Amino acid sequence: AGAGRGRHRLAAGATAGGLTRATGQDAVSDVPVDPGEMRAGMNLVVENYLGGGRRILFVGVDNVPEDPNKRREYLWRGLIDYAAGNGATGTPGTGTPYPAGPLGGSLECLPYGADALCGWADTTTAAVAYFPRTAPAAAARTFAAMRSDLEH
Repeated sequence: AGAGRGRHRLAAGATAGGLTRATGQDAVSDVPVDPGEMRAGMNLVVENYLGGGRRILFVGVDNVPEDPNKRREYLWRGLIDYAAGNGATGTPGTGTPYPAGPLGGSLECLPYGADALCGWADTTTAAVAYFPRTAPAAAARTFAAMRSDLEH
């Protein structure tokens, strides 16, 4: 499938975008962001990835039956709540589009104080990630690299 065409699947990897999947006490023990209604055939991936002394939360779903952009918006609302509960301060800023990578679709990141929130959506997947102490442009580069490792 090229440039956003066809169905893509999400799968957690030991690494994503140069980050290492968290294990032990740093691993996700439950779903901290509501993924929305999960139906038969959908796959949910929720992982913490570690890099640069930061724990980056990734939440994504595939085989989304509705508009994946709407699902991404829903995931973003939950991610904002999660970030606020983990020390993010201020108000989320305006999203900026960034290159989405070879699978197409869209990728946006927005500032939230000193942190960044990113999300992608294509024809069948939607995902978000929380990047503590990261500027949106740097988070977008990492998120696009993570996408290349997590979406197939």
